[in-house]
Amino acid sequence: MDEFKQLLNISPENIKYDLQRTYQLLKACNNPEKNITTIQIVGTNGKGSTASFIANILKNANYKIGLYTSPHLIDFKERIRINFKAIKSKDIKQFLSNYKKEISKIKPSFFEIMTVMALWYFHKNKIKIAVLEAGLGGRLDSTTACLNQYIVFTSISMDHKEILGDTIEKITQEKAAAITNTNQYCIANKNNKIIDTIIKSRADQLNVPVNFIQLGNQNFKLNYLHGEHQKENAFLAINLVKLLNKHKLAKVSLDNIYSYLSSTKWPGRFQKIASSPNIIFDVCHNAESIKMFYNNLNNSKSSSTKYLICGFEYNKEIKKELKQMSHMFKVIICTETNIRKSMKAEDIQNIFDLSSVDVECIINPIAAINQAIKYAINTDEIYIIGSHFFGPFIAKQFKNCFAIEE
Repeated sequence: MDEFKQLLNISPENIKYDLQRTYQLLKACNNPEKNITTIQIVGTNGKGSTASFIANILKNANYKIGLYTSPHLIDFKERIRINFKAIKSKDIKQFLSNYKKEISKIKPSFFEIMTVMALWYFHKNKIKIAVLEAGLGGRLDSTTACLNQYIVFTSISMDHKEILGDTIEKITQEKAAAITNTNQYCIANKNNKIIDTIIKSRADQLNVPVNFIQLGNQNFKLNYLHGEHQKENAFLAINLVKLLNKHKLAKVSLDNIYSYLSSTKWPGRFQKIASSPNIIFDVCHNAESIKMFYNNLNNSKSSSTKYLICGFEYNKEIKKELKQMSHMFKVIICTETNIRKSMKAEDIQNIFDLSSVDVECIINPIAAINQAIKYAINTDEIYIIGSHFFGPFIAKQFKNCFAIEE
């Protein structure tokens, strides 16, 4: 498994934000992206859910669909799937072995390798349509090198300021720059005048049609993905599939789309992972997604006693959003995920209104989960929020809660 170690040990400090290495590695693989219709999902929040909605609609309509997402919860193979089945270890080994010389020469990042590997794997398996979730931004994201025929913009808000810029205008410009050529079609979630104007301006520069989507008074049910924001993501997916129908790249009955949406699952999004007490995990990790989590809590109208376990990255501006939730929980336990950018548990503790809630620090996430379970009775609710990096700890504690097929 030397190849796996080599892949996983690529230092994040070596990341360079440009597309040249992705172009070079794609070329070394005979440009598999040229044989696939790709749908790129760009935005701040909701990218993974939107990608999953689109892929699930098309899969249920009997299309063989590639899905590339990030980050993963427990296993990096989750990032590359066909009809929701993860890439096999033998395929990863084959790719790394086939292109060992080129990888050594080009020195791509982990994300660049994974992006190209996804396209190579999809082409190898004769995939005609693939959904690609952008990692960061858009202008310099590896997925932008894939000549995407369709771009879907989910909600855009402040995040990753140290990379994308310190204003919403700069962040939106970076994301809007995923529009790169005149052969593209865009669908965008209607955000606000500033964001929409920047996306429209970029699209107009390249004479690219862009359709802004607003949910409005749509009446459909989602069984697994909760909240108004998930309905917005689902509505983006509906409109993207309608566009594929119009362009004769797919033929999906509109009568069936809503049932396909209702069956869509995407782990870590207000996901119930255990009962008695109910334990819910949400990867909300920035201001906007914490607001969505807060709205879900309010809309649930549950009178059960609630406990919160949380851990965040240190560069997230989330103080206002966390503080407003203080009164909703009996006990809050602050913990750390042990990643390079973990916020100190004590620093998280100091964000909350300590006059309205008991806040504890337990550094080990599994110990934090066990402590919350000790406090709770069967009718109580425990919420775990703040990071994808809780995945391995949760999976260890609650077997098969993120199970994927390989």
